[in-house]
Amino acid sequence: MLYTYANVMQQPNDSSFELFRIAYATDIAFELNLEQSIYIVLKLRLHLHNNINNKNTSPFPKHITT
Repeated sequence: MLYTYANVMQQPNDSSFELFRIAYATDIAFELNLEQSIYIVLKLRLHLHNNINNKNTSPFPKHITT
C-alpha cells in the first residue's frame, strides 16, 4: 500500500478532535482537497448536528485557500 500525508488544518484544541475527524472523512468522501480547507471551527458542531437531524451529509463549513 502507498500512503501519503496531507498538510491539513490542525484542530485548535483537544475538544474538537472528533469534529475534525468527521469533517476530514466527509471531505474525503466528497473528493475535496483537504489541503485547501480551512474549517470555520465555530460552525462545525452545529453543522454536524444539522446533518444528523436532517439525515443528510454535506461538507463542513470552510474557507478555501489556493
